[in-house]
Amino acid sequence: MVEGEGDLSLTVANELAQRIDDAGKPAVILYLADFDVKGYDMPANMAGKLAWLHQRGDLEQHVVIERLAVTTDQIENLDLPRKPIEESSATGTGGVAYNRRITEWEQEHGAGATELNALEQHPDEFRRIVRDALERYTDPDLPRKNARRSEQWEDDVQARIEDRLCEAGVDDELDDLEAWIEDFNAAYAEVADVFERLRGLMDDESPLGTWESMVQDLLAETELPVATVPEGEAALPDNPIYDSGRSYAENKARIDRYRASE
Repeated sequence: MVEGEGDLSLTVANELAQRIDDAGKPAVILYLADFDVKGYDMPANMAGKLAWLHQRGDLEQHVVIERLAVTTDQIENLDLPRKPIEESSATGTGGVAYNRRITEWEQEHGAGATELNALEQHPDEFRRIVRDALERYTDPDLPRKNARRSEQWEDDVQARIEDRLCEAGVDDELDDLEAWIEDFNAAYAEVADVFERLRGLMDDESPLGTWESMVQDLLAETELPVATVPEGEAALPDNPIYDSGRSYAENKARIDRYRASE
């Protein structure tokens, strides 16, 4: 989870891209922000940063962005409060442009802003919104796939070890080893009298020591499989604000449509 106030910086976007690439898996970014002029633009602004990072090769994984909250439907369904948006008192170009943006935004989305914390007045519904989104983009079979992949890896390791030992003829040495074990057990029953003999039987030159050394050498030379994590198969959102699978131009066009509320 990434938290912040206002637009998140390019540095934050770059760190997020690195985390996603390090995980080596596709990612769905669920954006929660106030429903006002600035908050509405936040996922689009992040989309622009990620599109640029992807364009220059700093983001390799498939990434999409979806606005999760606050949305018009949530405001209407939960009767969330809207309060007047404070206009800028600046008389310069920036202030005038921002006030014009407020007017245009309210023409598209209705008068007034709704803060994200308004959803906290409906905790059960807030939890449901987040839970449903997480479940929608999570493969429910992944735990079972992980367990099956782990079992397959263990079976593969065991099979490779057995094959390597058999190829080297380790089984042929078992008769000598069993004879040595019988001899050792007989000597062990007479510990007081044959203690020195036992020490001699247990050195590295004994059948057991020789057999263990041979097995250890063989195992050290055996190439074992690398455990891998299965890929999830959860669906991605339809027509998200940003999709790294699109070209830079296609993402820019989609972001522009989002800003224009199309």
